[in-house]
Amino acid sequence: MSRKLPEREPPQLVLQPTNTITEIREYTLITPLFGGGVEPSKADPITVVRASEIRGQLRFWWRATRGGQFKSNLVAMRAAEEAIWGGPGREENGREVGGQSRVQVVVREWKNGTAIQASKEVPKYAAFPLQSTNGSNTSLQSLQQDVEFTLEIRFDKQYQADVAAALWAWETFGGLGARTRRGFGALRLKSVNQDHAKAEHQLPPANQQEFAHWLTQQLANHIPAEDWPQHVPHLVKQLRYRFITGSNSNPIQIWKKLIDKLQQFRQHRQSGKYGHSSWPEPNAIRHYNGRQLRGPYKNRLILQFPRAQFGLPIIFHMPHDSGLDSTLEGEDCNRLASPLILKPVACRDSKAIGLAIILEGTTLPQLVLKQNKRLIKVSPSLTQKEASQIPPLHGTPNVLEAFLDTL
Repeated sequence: MSRKLPEREPPQLVLQPTNTITEIREYTLITPLFGGGVEPSKADPITVVRASEIRGQLRFWWRATRGGQFKSNLVAMRAAEEAIWGGPGREENGREVGGQSRVQVVVREWKNGTAIQASKEVPKYAAFPLQSTNGSNTSLQSLQQDVEFTLEIRFDKQYQADVAAALWAWETFGGLGARTRRGFGALRLKSVNQDHAKAEHQLPPANQQEFAHWLTQQLANHIPAEDWPQHVPHLVKQLRYRFITGSNSNPIQIWKKLIDKLQQFRQHRQSGKYGHSSWPEPNAIRHYNGRQLRGPYKNRLILQFPRAQFGLPIIFHMPHDSGLDSTLEGEDCNRLASPLILKPVACRDSKAIGLAIILEGTTLPQLVLKQNKRLIKVSPSLTQKEASQIPPLHGTPNVLEAFLDTL
């Protein structure tokens, strides 16, 4: 199907040299890049770092930091977003809106890195979407490590605070490619072409000891107000986060520690690696199918699906229960990005922080459990009493906060 051509040409961007700020920023990826190309799950064969992807990341993190100043007005936030980052050219209330981005993003130089297979360099639990199984052999798609690039970004001086906030949040909490919320494609800002005093505020923290103060200060600097429209994922000044450190914390080691913690929490089992799950979902699935409850919790029936808080979909593979494999997703959307971000943050002394944060503003849809053509409406919500019966939660109904408490 051919696309319909726009009825009008978008307004052309003209930057006045006297009001234009140009920054040259050098980056290296401290964890492997997964995907990031025009074909899903694969690196771009020509340009492994694409300006269009970076611009999309910056738009997201602009909303996450600056979107709270519009008094919950989604229309006003969208208008401000398009004034900076561009949008479809159209007429509203007798005036032209949208059009070309007022922020020019150009990737000047890049090093594609080297292709690797997910192994010692990648936590297996973070890499499970890369896996494809053929019989008994499991192959892993290629990743790119040691990717480097230089970014030139130009914008009008009036947007300096907006661009600075988006860049900082992207560098700290985001990344490049797919699965950045699980640590792939994590960035390290190496240099900025400004005088030393200004650049010092944009670079990562000097060391692990300065991290908490640095993060608090940056959140205060880049979040002007906190009245976001509904369903807009965002940061807050009082961010819910935890971090882990170590004496020899290189980015890959600290990343593995974070992902191992997540795996232990999400797969919490009794009697070892292949024991019965401590979570209520397996027995809830058995109950809905008229099967006998099993395991050490066969006398505990909780008809809730709390792990949905980690994101959707969730596939329940039940090898010892024939015909019970199920998928948990939203009734009107089958995917929901996890509000939990796990990633290493590089310090200037080359050590890394293992950072875990919860994005605010993510609302779970109505959940449905899919089994072939059967749909069962279910809920993720737990009472205090129910949470006290689930060992990994220790009485905390909020699953994400319970996970943070393990760090």
